[in-house]
Amino acid sequence: MLRAMTAPVAHVLVVEDEAAIAETVLYALRSEGYAASHCLLGGEALQRLQAGDIDVVVLDVGLPDLGGFEVCRRLRAQPGPAAQLPVIFLTARNDEVDRVLGLELGADDYMTKPFSPRELVARVRARLRRAAPVNAGPSADAGWQDRVRTITGAAPIRAAVDSIGGQASGDLLGLLGEDGLLVSFGTMAGEPMQLSSGDLIFKQARVKGFWGSKVSAAMPADVRRRLIGELLRLVADGSLTLPVEATFGLDRIADAVRASLAPGKAGKVLLQP
Repeated sequence: MLRAMTAPVAHVLVVEDEAAIAETVLYALRSEGYAASHCLLGGEALQRLQAGDIDVVVLDVGLPDLGGFEVCRRLRAQPGPAAQLPVIFLTARNDEVDRVLGLELGADDYMTKPFSPRELVARVRARLRRAAPVNAGPSADAGWQDRVRTITGAAPIRAAVDSIGGQASGDLLGLLGEDGLLVSFGTMAGEPMQLSSGDLIFKQARVKGFWGSKVSAAMPADVRRRLIGELLRLVADGSLTLPVEATFGLDRIADAVRASLAPGKAGKVLLQP
């Protein structure tokens, strides 16, 4: 079974001098599939950023050496791509003047402590989405179709699963062999499926929608219980991570609806009682 391939894992640098907070943030980010590194000092962070492998910076203000504001100012003054990195302040300083100063210095977002790890991850995800090139396709990993053909030895692929939509749907359809099946169960790109009529006609391909609640309602109860139990075990032991774009309380249903309709989502939008 072939799935649409996604972009390389984003790398987040956490600059925080309180060990407990740093561990909480690192755990939250890694649990959502991000790579995450930690720096204790501002000067150390500026040196680390020169490696060029960081995508987002989560930055405390009250650091032992350079303050977070100074780190942000120096980062924005640097030549090259590092100056454009998204920066999210995470700090106990919640006065209006501090928030305004942080944003004026070039930060992209400002969160105050105490904070929700889930909300922080959602804000990181939003910054990554906005920082992506406008003309980027559904996968930033160019040439992945050729690697798929190499792996399969150019053998015909019988089925593919698409949760992205847009051009990714057409890419997957193009890889299918004759009488292939393309299963769609989502459109995180927020775009209609872009399918070649030639591939549909000459390959006699089939496109089928999938919705879990309809399938589970039709299956025997013992099978449904077994599958749900297996999913819960995989989630509990960390083998399966569920991509979540954002979580909203029931008092923010309107915001949740807007988020679910936004293009470029990296996961599901959830409601929490």
